[in-house]
Amino acid sequence: MWLLAWCAAIQAAAGFTSITAFLLVSLASSIGLLPEQSEAAASGLVYLLTVIPIIGTGLLITLSSWRIAFREKSLASMGVAAYNSLAMAYNVASAVKDIPGVWDGLQKFYKKNRNNKGNGNAIIAVVVIAVAALAIGCLLTRWIICTNMGKEALPAREAA
Repeated sequence: MWLLAWCAAIQAAAGFTSITAFLLVSLASSIGLLPEQSEAAASGLVYLLTVIPIIGTGLLITLSSWRIAFREKSLASMGVAAYNSLAMAYNVASAVKDIPGVWDGLQKFYKKNRNNKGNGNAIIAVVVIAVAALAIGCLLTRWIICTNMGKEALPAREAA
């Protein structure tokens, strides 16, 4: 149960990070702080920072739902396990397809901007936006958890 709570928190932080990154990239682009060609790099960096935790926690959630479905043998638990399995397969397939392209795009962006005078700032802006989005996503998740902690009793821990 506690492991699943941590998985949910990590997935929430990844989701909030993605939304925050979209807002920060849009804001920075609209006020001219982020060059247009840097938008994809910032989005790609955030994707790479969040996809592995999403897949890792998704795998743990899927395995837990299989365990519950095997133990309970109910239609509802088997439906949840089936949905989690399909979502996990989709996420892994998408990551396998998308990560190489995102990685190549980031490498090209870095190589293009590392030696150009004045454009080195684009690399810094991309990294700052990605780190800020990650920090805001994690802090927002922590705030939500802390403000709601203890409002409802948690179920008793299962014996291992």
